[in-house]
Amino acid sequence: MIAGLWAGDIEPLILILSALGRTDDRMTGLRAGGGDYLTKSYAFSELLPRIEVLYRHKSSRATETIYRVCDLELD
Repeated sequence: MIAGLWAGDIEPLILILSALGRTDDRMTGLRAGGGDYLTKSYAFSELLPRIEVLYRHKSSRATETIYRVCDLELD
């Protein structure tokens, strides 16, 4: 499922919330493209900071896209 999200043109922000807590499960999720992995039962107060970190990492990698066709430019 995660691989399908990565198949498009955008880089999704993926935070895995799972009942599977073994190290192998976490590593599988992260290697599949998850940006972070939280297991049940997690504290809701921990969820928001993890989302903020994912967003911050994505924002720092963002590049400006400029489309050019002949003498028309869209940014």
